[in-house]
Amino acid sequence: MEAWQRLLSAGLITQALGQAARVMTLTAKGREAAGSVKFEEITMRQMLSREMLLGDLQGSVYENFASGNYDTAIRDAFVEVEIAVRAAAKLPASLVGVRLMREAFNPNNGKLTDQALPMSEREPHGRSVCRRDRNI
Repeated sequence: MEAWQRLLSAGLITQALGQAARVMTLTAKGREAAGSVKFEEITMRQMLSREMLLGDLQGSVYENFASGNYDTAIRDAFVEVEIAVRAAAKLPASLVGVRLMREAFNPNNGKLTDQALPMSEREPHGRSVCRRDRNI
């Protein structure tokens, strides 16, 4: 009922002429608003729930994603990942982006590299975290 009241108050719906009191129709303003809604995008956004994300990503990262601010959400997520990697590897704040990931996941001596794995498995993991041709 509250939703109907909000739509009425915003001038998006009105009582349909010649119909029972509970039958509503879109106003011109309502039709314009409905035409600008990207239902597929909303459906896609709803596929990611806040609970699916780890703690630090549930704040501004999720809020920006849910609001459609994808660029900001991605940037904020990368910042959170950098913070977590830096803390876990106990690396200095001066290391950022690619340099941080290369140091943390170095196949020979990276603090976050599982040295128990054979080299053939350590190297591909490091490349997946930090690609040479991309600036994280």
